[in-house]
Amino acid sequence: GFGWQASFRVIGLIILVAIHCLARFLVRDPSLKGQAVDMGRGIPEAGPQKETGLGFREALKTPQFRTVCTVYFIILFCVYTIIMHIVQHAVDSGLSARAAGGIISIVGGVSIASRLIMGAAGDRIGEKRALAACLCCMLAALAWLQAVQSLWMFYLFAVVYGFAHGGFFALISPWLPNFSAPGPTVCSSAW
Repeated sequence: GFGWQASFRVIGLIILVAIHCLARFLVRDPSLKGQAVDMGRGIPEAGPQKETGLGFREALKTPQFRTVCTVYFIILFCVYTIIMHIVQHAVDSGLSARAAGGIISIVGGVSIASRLIMGAAGDRIGEKRALAACLCCMLAALAWLQAVQSLWMFYLFAVVYGFAHGGFFALISPWLPNFSAPGPTVCSSAW
């Protein structure tokens, strides 16, 4: 009723207020909530200690940080481009709006299942291997999209892409590299 621009403004305002309110419940030190850091491994005996590692400005100077940011930008650019434009692309290819809407529904449904499957796979075979498998599936799906012409081809794309999409988002947080300086890190993966 109000157009997409007004809708995005309302959504942005809701997110801003929600994040601001929910951030009040965050506790930086897990021991304040009765939780153990890194599942109880390597906890110092003498209470909370200062974290070690690189600050944001130091991390910006490392090639690893710049590489990770570049890779994330490229991947997320592709991911959000597909989500925003796949329905219109399918309509432009001659599909009905209803069939085109089914494509994004399949992506969403398979994505949910993939988050569970690939999260468990990451625990068993390692996050890097599982993430690499998801990225290979995503590359294959994007290559396949170049040749897609009929409904079944779009649906096959949606299944493969949805699997890669969900797995990527399930695995990306545990895989984030640790930019710590040499030496022990108190809270390397607790956050």
